[in-house]
Amino acid sequence: MRTVSLPYRVDLRGIAVRGAVVHLLDAEGHLTAFDTAAPKGRVLWDLETAAGNVSAPVLGDGDRLYFSAGDGRLIAVDTARGAVIGQTRPRLRNGRLGYASLVPAPLVAGDRVFGTAPDGSVFAVDARDPASW
Repeated sequence: MRTVSLPYRVDLRGIAVRGAVVHLLDAEGHLTAFDTAAPKGRVLWDLETAAGNVSAPVLGDGDRLYFSAGDGRLIAVDTARGAVIGQTRPRLRNGRLGYASLVPAPLVAGDRVFGTAPDGSVFAVDARDPASW
C-alpha cells in the first residue's frame, strides 16, 4: 500500500478512478485529476466548474466524466483535457433553487446519461454529444 499526499485540503464529494488517475470532486464543483503513478503523485489538471452542491462523479466511455449540480444541471467533463464539454440547463422547482442535502449521481447506460433535478424530473441526454445538451 502506498500513500500519496495532496498539495491541498479537499472537501471531497466523490472520486472516480481510471487506471492510475484519480478524479477528485469537491462540494463546490472543483475537479482535480491526480496521477498516483508519479513517484510523489502529481496534479494533472484542475477545473473550476462553478457548480455547487454536486453529486459524486461518474466515469463514462472514453475520456468522459459526469456529475450533477444542485440546480439540476448535468455536467460533462473531458478528462483528457480537463475541460467542461457540455451541460444541461438548470431545472429548478417553480423557478427557485430548493435545498437538497444530497444530489444523486447521474447514471450512464449505453449511449445515455440519466440525471435527476430539484424540479422532480428525471431526464436522459445523449452521452455521445454533450456539446448538444
